[in-house]
Amino acid sequence: MTTLRRAAVIAFCIHLIAGLSMLFVLRQGLETISELRDRFAFLIHHRTLWTLGWFSWTLAALAILYFYFIFADVHFGSW
Repeated sequence: MTTLRRAAVIAFCIHLIAGLSMLFVLRQGLETISELRDRFAFLIHHRTLWTLGWFSWTLAALAILYFYFIFADVHFGSW
């Protein structure tokens, strides 16, 4: 597997995990739940899930940056 392909697979997998965390975890603490009291209750009772959900998005940001750096190195590194 080439370095670029590996970077793409890593970015895809981490973004998939982050998207699933948004769908199943984070949405319960966001404005998709209209009742503020319910959102706060979720945040209070599921602090670890909330933190891990946002951590997955932090990893997704780093993964896409890694992919961009590898892409630039492969395509523009010889210039």
